[in-house]
Amino acid sequence: MAYPVTLNGRTYTLADFEGTNYVDGLPDAFEDFVTHAGSIYKTTSTTSNTIGTGSKSFTTADNSLPYQEGTPLRISDGAAPATNWMDGIVTAYSGTSLTVNVVSYAGSGTLTDWDINIGGGGTSYTGTLPIAQGGTGATTAGAAATNLGLGTGDSPTFAGLDVTGTITSDGLDLGVTTDAATASTTASDYQIQLGAANSTTGDIGQNISFGSSGTTTASINSYDAGASSSTGLAFFTGSSSTLRRYLDINSNGDISFYDQTAVNQSFFWDASAESLGIGTSSPNRLLHLNTTSGTNGRIHFTNATTGTTTGDGFFIGQDGGDGNVSLWNFENNYLRFATNNTERMRIDSSGNLLVGTTNTDPYNFTSGSGIAVRADGLFSCAVANNNTIAINRTGSDGSIAQFRKDGTPVGSIGSVSGSGLYIQSQQNTTAGPLVQIMDSGGSSVLTLGVTGGAYGYIGGTSGSQVGIGFISSNVRPITSSDGQNADNVFDLGVGTVRWDDIYATNGTIQTSDANEKQQIASLTDAEITAAKAISKLFKTFKWNDKVEAKGDAARTHTGVIAQEVEQAMTDAGLDAGNYAFFISTTWWETQTEVPAVEAVEAQDAVYEDVIIPAIEEQLDEEGNVVVEAQPERVEQNLVSEAIEAVEAKEAYTRTDTYDTAEEAPEGATERTRLGIRYPELLAFIGAATEQRLASIEARLDALEA
Repeated sequence: MAYPVTLNGRTYTLADFEGTNYVDGLPDAFEDFVTHAGSIYKTTSTTSNTIGTGSKSFTTADNSLPYQEGTPLRISDGAAPATNWMDGIVTAYSGTSLTVNVVSYAGSGTLTDWDINIGGGGTSYTGTLPIAQGGTGATTAGAAATNLGLGTGDSPTFAGLDVTGTITSDGLDLGVTTDAATASTTASDYQIQLGAANSTTGDIGQNISFGSSGTTTASINSYDAGASSSTGLAFFTGSSSTLRRYLDINSNGDISFYDQTAVNQSFFWDASAESLGIGTSSPNRLLHLNTTSGTNGRIHFTNATTGTTTGDGFFIGQDGGDGNVSLWNFENNYLRFATNNTERMRIDSSGNLLVGTTNTDPYNFTSGSGIAVRADGLFSCAVANNNTIAINRTGSDGSIAQFRKDGTPVGSIGSVSGSGLYIQSQQNTTAGPLVQIMDSGGSSVLTLGVTGGAYGYIGGTSGSQVGIGFISSNVRPITSSDGQNADNVFDLGVGTVRWDDIYATNGTIQTSDANEKQQIASLTDAEITAAKAISKLFKTFKWNDKVEAKGDAARTHTGVIAQEVEQAMTDAGLDAGNYAFFISTTWWETQTEVPAVEAVEAQDAVYEDVIIPAIEEQLDEEGNVVVEAQPERVEQNLVSEAIEAVEAKEAYTRTDTYDTAEEAPEGATERTRLGIRYPELLAFIGAATEQRLASIEARLDALEA
């Protein structure tokens, strides 16, 4: 301790405690310390408060007092501190705000002049402790019993006793007589009677009767091996003249509850079979519910959340009229089914049947499995790494799956010849489309149909698109929209997309019927001049793409160069475009670089076992189960999804072509390719050669003549 120290206004130095000075200095310092300690807890308050127990709040005259939670305080009347006071414990203090829990007090009234200091926390009494403060208001047992309503006198007897706990007694004297014991001095006012009952059943023995004013309202009777050939207890209620037996406990353990007529056993426990019967005294299952004809048998479940009316909760039942059974959920919740402690199926609140999933749209899955039969009629399923639908028809060939529109069949898929598959349309037509394949936008891109001659064809989707008909011993062009023959309408290939080789026993046959021609004429001098020039243009050559692919092994071809043919026609004053042997095709194209694709090996999905901890049952305040107990279980957790095999592909350049500038994208390159119809070109040159030879022969004949 550092000196000097001031206690209660007096200053002490070290000298006051040295040598013999401590004889006077120490007691003085201790007295001043006690006085000083008391003074630092002392304060006053003018807050209005009523004397009594409980929490009291004060605004103190001083702040920063050394009060803490748990500090005991005496709060006394400034005018009459010995008469009016309260003792309590500090529960909160900050600045000048003080809260005290008063546990004892003396006096009464509402005061505003308070002295507050350390101390209190309880009190002792030398006189009478009032009932309001937890006492009896008396100094003797008899007076205390009277004040508390327990009786009178120093050895009280009680008019009544209401006990919620356990009574431990050396005995209970009910005033037993020769035939009965009653709980009152007047037999006609008995509450409990022990003795023999007046009964006409023949086997009813000793009983406990309950009643008032001489009228029995209930009784518990023992019965022996009389008319019932058994022993046990029977419970009766009613009046002395119409007591009815509503409950039996047989000595063999069977328990019977009777209906309101006290005749039919409505609720029966078969102890030997350990079975419970409701509506039957012969239960043949652990729980057997039986109803009379026309009465519905139902087990109804409700709780505090669902409500308790007949339209709440859930029931399992059987209709009394027709025997139909129901699982009926009144609530807007699902109905689920489980095996091996795992949910397998549910019917959700919207009526969707879900198997192996809780999702109504398995068709959107990227992994996992499940089946959904939705209330709106949609069926969807997903299966990981396997078939999603397997349909089997046993016995004869025929339809396996039939498709309908508005109840009318539109087609089917079935088996033929034992192991073959057929697709059949129900459309009744002699020619036209039967099956159409469409793109994602709903537009038809391919048609399967029947021609006018009852043969099949494959084609486009409109009358302007080509079809290929398979007619007896030939393949012919067909109009896609109606399956009719399309003569002299469609081409085989185009200038931008060409066939390479055509293998045939014979060459092409070209129509040359005079009935289908007009403006038939010999070649003009200009045409002969052009043909003569073209005849000199035949050369050998190799195709660029063949050399690129085969190098020196590329073969040599013979023919003309279309550009040179066009120039020869121009030099003769002719337009090559007017002649069918000259072809010029223009289109637009774009180039797109497609990256390489690396090979990927197929992998199965990988799962790991996950232990799901057990869950204890949880109840609400009313004892209803809010969380069902579940044992520990093991579930499989997906670690990595299955991977499908991917074939490696090298990078390449994709060329897209467009027939017109309007449909081509910006930046497309315009391309033109020239071509020659060699049969017509050779005919053109041959005609010119023949006419030249005829002219030469004519001149020779003239010279010779």
